[in-house]
Amino acid sequence: MTIIFLSILAGAATVTLLFIFAMRKYMITAKKIEASFEQVCANIEKAVRAVPGWGSPIPDWDFHSAVAKTHYFDNLVKKRIFFVCKAEYANRIVDKYHHMGAMMPCAWSVYEKTTGEVYLSKMNMGLMSRMFFGNIIGSTMGKVASEEHIILQELHRLLIEPQMTDPQV
Repeated sequence: MTIIFLSILAGAATVTLLFIFAMRKYMITAKKIEASFEQVCANIEKAVRAVPGWGSPIPDWDFHSAVAKTHYFDNLVKKRIFFVCKAEYANRIVDKYHHMGAMMPCAWSVYEKTTGEVYLSKMNMGLMSRMFFGNIIGSTMGKVASEEHIILQELHRLLIEPQMTDPQV
């Protein structure tokens, strides 16, 4: 009987460790963007507004400038956080699950490393939707993931379009 209990305990511990590893690795996505920090920041809100119902309910925040007043960054040159939301989806979740408001609005981070590389990072809403499967939270987060993908496609289009129409390129 002890061996069975220890086997179940070891299995549960393994599953827990795998879950923690997966969450740490995949919960936040970071995508390298082949554009300047300024280009990404100038176009991100246009891309968000291009998808019906989406917007920025809170002004973006120059995180780097705010924090750099008291702390030094070794590997970060610039960082701006954008707050994106679709009120219909937020209401659908928060009206029934009030505590979920702590995750809203979605925060997207645009940052430039000292290497000059620019990234956009955000929560992996597709993975989050799977964590909340079986209720309105999971199904709504799945819709958020699909529409965020469309927003990112629009951002990509906005970033490459000027290059395609610029006669000097």
